[in-house]
Amino acid sequence: MCDEGFAELDGICEHCNCGPNSTCLFDWNGRKQCRCQDGYIEVKGECEDACDSYPCMHGTCVKVLGKGVACECENNYRGIFCHILDERNNGTKKERILLALFGGLLCAILIVLCLLACVLCRRKMWQKRHSEE
Repeated sequence: MCDEGFAELDGICEHCNCGPNSTCLFDWNGRKQCRCQDGYIEVKGECEDACDSYPCMHGTCVKVLGKGVACECENNYRGIFCHILDERNNGTKKERILLALFGGLLCAILIVLCLLACVLCRRKMWQKRHSEE
C-alpha cells in the first residue's frame, strides 16, 4: 500500500499526485492517469463536486454511489433536473388528506340538514292534521 501522493506501478510506489478528490492510476504503458472519485467531475483538470455544476432546479443534488449524482425533486416536480411541473400530482399528500376530510365533513353536514328538514316537515304535517281534527 502506497502513501498519499503515490500509486503502485509494478510493485513499486511511484510519485503520482493527482490532487484532491481523485485517484491516481497507471495504464498498461505506465502512463499516469488521474480519475475523479464518485460524485466528482473533471473541470479544467481538477476534480470538483459534481453537485456544484448539476442544475437541480426544484430539488436537491445527491451523490449516488457508483453512479455520480442525481436530483431529488421537491413535491410536484419531476425530470432529471426537477424542471417539469407534475400537474397530475397537484398538492402534497397532507393537503389532499385535509381536502378529503373537509369534503367528507361538508357532506355529513348536508345529510344532517336534509334529515332535519324531513323531520321538521313531517312534524309540521302531523301538527296540521291533528289541528284539523
